[in-house]
Amino acid sequence: MSKIRDGTWLTLSRAAALTGPFIVTPMAARVLTKEELGSWALIQVVVGFLAIFQDGGVGNYVIRHPDYNAATRRMARLIGLLAGVLAGIALAAVSIPVTFLMGISSHWKYFLPLVLTFSLGGLTGVLNAELRRELRFRELFMATGLATLLFVPVTWMMLAKGWGLWSYTISSAALTSVQVSFLALRLRPLSLGWGGALFSEIVVYTRGLLGFNIINYWARSADNLLVGRFLGPAPLAVYANAYRIMLIPITQVISTLNPLMLPYLAKYANDKEGQRRELFGFVRLIGCIVFPPMTFLWLERDFLVRIYLGPGWSGVADLLAWFVPIGMLQCLINPLGNAYLVAGRNDEFFKIGVINTVVIVLSFVCGLPFGVKGVAIGYLVANLIMCFPIVHRALRMMGSSFNDWIMQTSLLWFIPGLSLVISYRFSEMPSPWDIVARGGVTLLISLLVVGRMEGKALRRWLHVRRSGHLAT
Repeated sequence: MSKIRDGTWLTLSRAAALTGPFIVTPMAARVLTKEELGSWALIQVVVGFLAIFQDGGVGNYVIRHPDYNAATRRMARLIGLLAGVLAGIALAAVSIPVTFLMGISSHWKYFLPLVLTFSLGGLTGVLNAELRRELRFRELFMATGLATLLFVPVTWMMLAKGWGLWSYTISSAALTSVQVSFLALRLRPLSLGWGGALFSEIVVYTRGLLGFNIINYWARSADNLLVGRFLGPAPLAVYANAYRIMLIPITQVISTLNPLMLPYLAKYANDKEGQRRELFGFVRLIGCIVFPPMTFLWLERDFLVRIYLGPGWSGVADLLAWFVPIGMLQCLINPLGNAYLVAGRNDEFFKIGVINTVVIVLSFVCGLPFGVKGVAIGYLVANLIMCFPIVHRALRMMGSSFNDWIMQTSLLWFIPGLSLVISYRFSEMPSPWDIVARGGVTLLISLLVVGRMEGKALRRWLHVRRSGHLAT
């Protein structure tokens, strides 16, 4: 029951955090030009890279540390604060040369409000990790929710008043300021301290994870950089919006359950069987939640894009045909990275990250001559190529195998497969009944598959609940 309660608060936290971008995106698509949106996507490439250094991976160290005492707490907070400030200074320093190299030299000024966001972001990451370590997910929701309440109306108002890209940067700084203020009040006293031995211990733990995050970031963002630099901001706006829409259901679920996953897996540090049981349980849960909406998005991409972004964005729907299968595959693979973190093998995490990045970046380069569609297809091919080595190496940390992963997840692919075959018969139906019919078929198939996969767990949970009520 604790998992369900914690998962509920985390779901609310992520829903609050993602509500802002979800609501703001269609507004921005209607008031900003594609060139402006593409330029913002290029800016986010740089911002996202430097964001890796905000807490330097200290957050994961905080969650996994077996004895997080007062001295360790003070040291972790100090490193998080210093890392954030240094990342903010680096962002200010690179703003002019980087925007010049990317062909958007007049946009350097938009980096300035983000310096404050970065300076506070490192400490915010460490304080968030402390709440996760102590399973205080209700307070984490309160911090995220309060910040989002400020983010949405401020951004909407600024977009409506014609502030353009300043709407994003200023509201981001406001959001981070509110969040860190709330966390500082909940985790008082906010003391800082230095310890040489602790610093060395943190560096040893985080360097492999930091290296993986750097390498993995370019596996996920090199496409935006290449498309924006060589094809232009307008094609990048189409590409980035398609990728962002694909991520909406995935990010909501994985970013909710991933923070919950590591603390629970850490309880089984010396129990491989327990680790496998927990990890596969989380992977199946993520798949059962993600596959139904992703399947509907795949089937109805033209209609959904037209409703969400408005006219003039049909290219987004074309790219979703390739991005949605990538998202389905990634939601079953990404959680496996926790196997390295629990085992403390960040060095292996880094190695597989390097290989994955090389393959994916090469796929982007190969697809670039064929436009944004070529880049999307190349990305799908690279994900299929890397599926086996990534899954195999991760599960080896827990004494499991690729075949076990296939056995645990294979039924999920019946949801999009059967939905596509059956829904094809509804293509001649008048709108909107064809959409309703395809949605109903997807829901029915999803319920059958989920029932087949998780029926025993559901019956066991209901039995426990019924027994508890009878006992009272």
